[in-house]
Amino acid sequence: MREYQRILEKYGLQVSMLRTQRPGYIVFEDQYQVVAYPFADTPC
Repeated sequence: MREYQRILEKYGLQVSMLRTQRPGYIVFEDQYQVVAYPFADTPC
C-alpha cells in the first residue's frame, strides 16, 4: 500500500495512514496491513 501512497501523492492526492482498533469497512488486508474505508463517525 505504501507504493500506492507514493504514486497517489506524486499526482497530488492526499493519503492518510491511521492506526486504530476500529478501522472501518475493510477493503484489503494481508498479514501486514489493512486498507479500509472509515466509518462515518471515525475522526479524521
